[in-house]
Amino acid sequence: MMSANASRRRWLFAATFVLLLAATLRLVALPDVPPGLAQDEVLNADIVENIRGGEHAFFFREGFGHEPLYHYWSVPFQVLLGDNVLAARMPAFSLGLLLIAAVMRWLRRDAGPLAALISG
Repeated sequence: MMSANASRRRWLFAATFVLLLAATLRLVALPDVPPGLAQDEVLNADIVENIRGGEHAFFFREGFGHEPLYHYWSVPFQVLLGDNVLAARMPAFSLGLLLIAAVMRWLRRDAGPLAALISG
């Protein structure tokens, strides 16, 4: 019988492996797939540029309207990476990894560790 501490370490190792695999599979071609920027990515980058320029709002009217949380989340990526494809796609990538981790945590509690690892 495995102790609770050993079981927890084993779970953390497996979950970390799944998250690293997910990150690797997406990061391999993040700047190139899909090719070019979609119009929504360009619009989001423009809104982030406006935020960096001092325009702060609770709702942005561009592109039929946008709530600001995603755009404020994107600001540090554009500051650190510059104005390029990678900076436009990293916020969605990071939120995707957070979502995978959250779903795995939830399923581990409600459906067990095997279901959680399969979901990742």
